[in-house]
Amino acid sequence: MARKRAELGAESETRIAVGIHRGETAEQIAAALGGSVSSRTIGRRMREIRGPVQSPRPGAKSPAAEVVYSPPPRDRESRPDVAGNLPASPDEIPEGASLPELLSLLERCKSALASAEADKNLPLVGQMIRVAASLSETIRKATPPKQVDPNDAPDMVALRVEAARKWHEMIDLVADG
Repeated sequence: MARKRAELGAESETRIAVGIHRGETAEQIAAALGGSVSSRTIGRRMREIRGPVQSPRPGAKSPAAEVVYSPPPRDRESRPDVAGNLPASPDEIPEGASLPELLSLLERCKSALASAEADKNLPLVGQMIRVAASLSETIRKATPPKQVDPNDAPDMVALRVEAARKWHEMIDLVADG
């Protein structure tokens, strides 16, 4: 059985609408109404006023996720499109790319990031930071590990000094003879 709708009155309805417009929470609106209406009732009324929320389908991309670099109109002609050939997301980084290609992509990503910061294009700044972080991690994984010389280990260095000392002692014994 459905819940019976509470009648609030014109003043309360107006206050809820104003609270929605200001971005207030149900608790803040309830406090402003003096506690005469519960925050749950106000929350239900806020959902009625706002209408149903459209939930995205699984796998569907939201329009906000596809950010395209667009410099401000004042210098659109003078500034090249630096983000044009860069991956839009970390998923678009080419998998079979060589280390020099990845380093080149990272440098272009850094210049696009600097340009986006100068233009105050915050969506592109965030996009380039995510791509740069993913590129850096990919480069770290693709870089071969540094070859360690076993003779540079501390115990081997100490052994080398001790062996040299003993050899010099033996040579001195043979020379003294």
